[in-house]
Amino acid sequence: MKYVIDTHALIWFLEGNQRLGTQAQAILSNVTSQLVLPAIALSERKITDFALHQEAAEWFAKERARLIPISLTPSYADGQIAAIAKVNNLILVTRNVADYANFQDLQIENWFS
Repeated sequence: MKYVIDTHALIWFLEGNQRLGTQAQAILSNVTSQLVLPAIALSERKITDFALHQEAAEWFAKERARLIPISLTPSYADGQIAAIAKVNNLILVTRNVADYANFQDLQIENWFS
């Protein structure tokens, strides 16, 4: 079954808030749950702003400059996501590992395989 996650459910889950019901806790904790998070949910309650700031933009520019000459031009969207993950020392969770495999020193996990 697929679920759309409301802002409060996500925040309470991330905080470990006891107000989150046991069924919601079980679904959100289950790695096989199919979850949809509307983009508006992220903007509704500024969860954590990992915008593309100067450090991330510079990292992405260097990576593009390295990859383009060897015919591995990344998409802008993937590059921005990778840059935000890299400079914030985050693990990038994706099903499309190949889209990020050429970026240097990027931590990637595929929770979908």
